[in-house]
Amino acid sequence: MKVYQNPIQHEKRWDQLVGPLVPKDGKDRLFLDLGCNAGFYMVKAEELGYRAFGVEREQGFIDQAPKGLNITKGDINTYRVYKSERGSTFRRKTGERIVLNETPAAYITLLANVLYHQTDAQVESILRHLMYSSAYLLIMGRHKGSNVTSRPDRDHLGRILDRKVWKIENETSTKKFYAVLAKNYSVEEWSVAELYRQAVTYSIENGGHRDFFEPFADFVRRVITDDDKPDDKTVYWQYLRSRKFRYRHGLCFWYRHMVEEAIANGGILTALDCLDGRVLDGHHRLVIAKELGIKRLIVRQRQEK
Repeated sequence: MKVYQNPIQHEKRWDQLVGPLVPKDGKDRLFLDLGCNAGFYMVKAEELGYRAFGVEREQGFIDQAPKGLNITKGDINTYRVYKSERGSTFRRKTGERIVLNETPAAYITLLANVLYHQTDAQVESILRHLMYSSAYLLIMGRHKGSNVTSRPDRDHLGRILDRKVWKIENETSTKKFYAVLAKNYSVEEWSVAELYRQAVTYSIENGGHRDFFEPFADFVRRVITDDDKPDDKTVYWQYLRSRKFRYRHGLCFWYRHMVEEAIANGGILTALDCLDGRVLDGHHRLVIAKELGIKRLIVRQRQEK
């Protein structure tokens, strides 16, 4: 059988390169490992209290991962949380185009020796997606000249990181490898309880969908408990009808799918979109997070023009 993981090698790289850069307070936070191999770094992250989630395209790696690790099969260029066709953009009254990013929202995302598989355009695309979803980015790669697969080397990485978004906070290095920790200044980490309180308060004070939260929470609880009550008999359906939503069956199908995906993936959701602390996009995900017991979410803050 082909051996995919060298525990001694990974232990050494964790001790010298990755481990010193990972924030130690992992409680209620998500560690996302893209191209996770057999999950060695995920195990280490869980020891620090993180919820770890990995994406790996090779089934051989996944088969050799320790039992209990949350790894899904997928390519880091195309993996999205919700396996469904969906519109990717919409416009607010400000006229601003907002991308509905479907990359898992994580406190820290690790890319360990995976970017050399990618073209420059693919690397930039990956970093652009993570800009909407990850508070910290940890990249490990090879120094220039140490191997034919050294792209991107440390200098090249510094050039392609969007400096308006990513600020390199710390780095480690050995003879062959480097690791860089960059903070994302376009997103923040928020308490789910605080976000929920603010969303409900804003809806009440400004005449918004104040009657949305409890009906949808009831819908989520029914999905969690596998209640077989027809959608058109739920209070959420009554809410949709009162608001004159036309495609109620489609909406219920989509949000049921969203809840089921979150459950299957261990509570993985995408980032919320906010304006000065007010949720613009993500009310449904916020309710799902609350009902699943998720304590923290990644939020992309926008400023009024």
